[in-house]
Amino acid sequence: MESILSFALDGYSIAYFDTNIYGILVQRPESWQSICTYLQDNGLLLGVSDVNVLELSSAPGLHRDLARFLLQIPSAWFKPATRLMSEEVQAYLDGGQVTPVVGPISSLVLESDDPVAYLEAFLRREVVVNTRSTMVRRKDEFERRIRETMDNFEPVTGDTYSEADGPYYAFQLIWLQILCEDYPECAARVKNEMGIDWRPLPSIAPQLRGLWLFALAQFYRYYLHRRRPTGTDYGDLIQTVSIPYCRVAVVERELSQDLSHIKGNDSVLQHTEIHDLGFLRELTGLSLQ
Repeated sequence: MESILSFALDGYSIAYFDTNIYGILVQRPESWQSICTYLQDNGLLLGVSDVNVLELSSAPGLHRDLARFLLQIPSAWFKPATRLMSEEVQAYLDGGQVTPVVGPISSLVLESDDPVAYLEAFLRREVVVNTRSTMVRRKDEFERRIRETMDNFEPVTGDTYSEADGPYYAFQLIWLQILCEDYPECAARVKNEMGIDWRPLPSIAPQLRGLWLFALAQFYRYYLHRRRPTGTDYGDLIQTVSIPYCRVAVVERELSQDLSHIKGNDSVLQHTEIHDLGFLRELTGLSLQ
């Protein structure tokens, strides 16, 4: 995989916090300066994903402080996960690169006389609320699909699942279920380049890094770690599409365990630091809960 530094925006690389982290930080304003200093000292913009926005739209009591937080620190909007996937496919087909963020949040609200109110209103827009409802419905569909298809993938390299099975699962999920259905031209190109035999170990072009981690994360969570689907899984896994474009990711403990395990066995996260909330407790000196 190419260096994550190639995805810098105006000299800044990207950091990522999952939604639970925002829920904690916005209620602790005394933590904001430490977060801001860390980002500035390390040349980082905090990338806010569509998953963050949609999940936080359900917590209107946090909106004003969230807006204040995002305007105080260096931050940027991530492109939605579905758009990132589409751009990955196009980059693979035409040899281009993916630009994962839209731009700094502060620059996008410059025309507003009240940037805090502008961001508050954005979180309450009808399209955000409706998309959140769609996300909740898809969560149930996603969990049902996982339960119904668990037995469809058997170990390739032995009698029990191992890290070596991850790329085979990821390749089949990406090629058979995503590319063949939604991007047939890309699926045909991949099939032509891979050939009929998937051995030696399959891999996906570096332009498809978000799709690759999205698929690997499902293998590690459900097959290798033997976890059952829960109510937060859909959001957890959709946000992994953005994480390979980040130099730092701070996520909840279970996801950090999955991603750290993946990082030890696959190059997709070789340029990304993976942390959980303990990292921010140490950084801020606060007992964040």
